[in-house]
Amino acid sequence: MSGKAKPTGQPAPAPGAESTLRQLAEDALQGQGWRPPSALKDLTVEQTQRMLHELGVHQVELEMQNEELRRTQVELSSARARYFDLYQTAPVGYVTLRKDGRIEQANLAAAGMLGLSAGTLRDRPLTAFIFSQDQDLYYLHRRQPGPAGDSRSCELRMVRSDGALLWVQLATMGAEGVDGTPEVRVVMTDVTQHKQVEADLRESVQQSRRLSRRVLEAQETERRRVAMELHDELGQALTAIKINLQVGERFRQQTTSELNVENIRIVDEALLQMRRLAYGLRPSMLDDLGLAPALRWMAEQTAQRSGLVLRFEPGGAEVRLAPDIEIAVFRIAQEALNNIVRHAQAHTVQMTLSREGGTLVLSVQDDGRGFDLAAMRARAVAGGSLGVLGMEERAMLIGAELLIESEPGQGTRLRLRCPMQAARELP
Repeated sequence: MSGKAKPTGQPAPAPGAESTLRQLAEDALQGQGWRPPSALKDLTVEQTQRMLHELGVHQVELEMQNEELRRTQVELSSARARYFDLYQTAPVGYVTLRKDGRIEQANLAAAGMLGLSAGTLRDRPLTAFIFSQDQDLYYLHRRQPGPAGDSRSCELRMVRSDGALLWVQLATMGAEGVDGTPEVRVVMTDVTQHKQVEADLRESVQQSRRLSRRVLEAQETERRRVAMELHDELGQALTAIKINLQVGERFRQQTTSELNVENIRIVDEALLQMRRLAYGLRPSMLDDLGLAPALRWMAEQTAQRSGLVLRFEPGGAEVRLAPDIEIAVFRIAQEALNNIVRHAQAHTVQMTLSREGGTLVLSVQDDGRGFDLAAMRARAVAGGSLGVLGMEERAMLIGAELLIESEPGQGTRLRLRCPMQAARELP
């Protein structure tokens, strides 16, 4: 029809707002000065009915389109809500960057990683949160060429708002925004704990290598010491007995009983020296009588040799543990006492062995000069003395917990807690 209205450029209203749509249409028609064509009065009844039919069909079509628009709007709203939930509650950080590298949008996980709110992150450059020493790495990562839609990743350090560092794996992908402008989508995964585990593993491997090297060195040192003891003590004793026997053959005027007395004295001293060597290698008392008697014997020997006032209290019921546990506890106590004698400049030492439920507790405390535990560990890592690290290694192998407390001028306290699942009561 010649009076058909033309588009006005008015924005389409939301589906379902029929009254608003009708008002807008009426306003548009009046604005165009629309009037019914004069030819309408010449229409026949049949033509008028056909026109009304067409108008009715168009009205039904519009209602169907309107209903379809309503369903589409509901689906879009639902999809938008699902996208919001997935984006905001994702366990990894999502950041959208504009072409200039500034943050257009960030989810809650990304904001939590950086210690700021999502709104505060908007319009800030992501480079502001990259650790200074990793800026070049991030620059090369951004400049790395790749096919459109492909993701690139790198690991670098980022700085939180409170100054703390965290390791983050960045996965970036170029994309196109809703309005067609280029943008960069970034996935941020916190790998700080993973990096710490890797560092701890590397340190553990290095420490194991150092300990293995020191064990081999200690074995060689012990072999040299035993060889020298055998040569200097037992060798001299046997040589003296040989000389006495030769003297007895040459000088008949010396009685046999006098020579025998001297030989017996020399043999007794050799036997004592042999026992000391055997106890140093493996105390038989530990195998025969158990841990508490062996610790008491070691405490008495240490006090006699060093002049320390050393008190040992084997509190609780006597128990026998698995052999590997007993020797580990014995060696830890032995190393603790040796360290006190060599370095502590102590006067008194208190050593106790007690039982707390299903746990055996060894405590060694002195009144010596103490030491800086952190500095000692640093020296050990650098290849210095590994006495404390060796004790910790022994404790770890038997599933025990070793705690060492020390401060300069405050003495030192060692506490070992060992599970007793393998223990049995002595008869």
